[in-house]
Amino acid sequence: MSNEVTGRDAQIIQQALAIAIPIMLRYSLSPSNTNDMIKILLALDRMPVMLDGQIKEYLDTVIEDLRSGKTYQLEKNKRDGIEKNQFENEMSIFLEKIVPN
Repeated sequence: MSNEVTGRDAQIIQQALAIAIPIMLRYSLSPSNTNDMIKILLALDRMPVMLDGQIKEYLDTVIEDLRSGKTYQLEKNKRDGIEKNQFENEMSIFLEKIVPN
């Protein structure tokens, strides 16, 4: 981004991506968009993302689903008889680099 709009643009983008990425990994069928979101988040100067209230509780549940391998894509693929996980790389990066604990 060339022009700072709010003085907190990077912080807001980082927070939005911290919310969007786990939701995309859990419920989406679009690994390329998710991969790009992860690249953007990793490229930002990382500062602690403050999530609170029900958003944090919801995302904690979503992240636990991801840690246990629950994703919409895997559920759909299982119904369709497909074993491939197109989100495997994105899941690995997210769980190891973005939310390792």
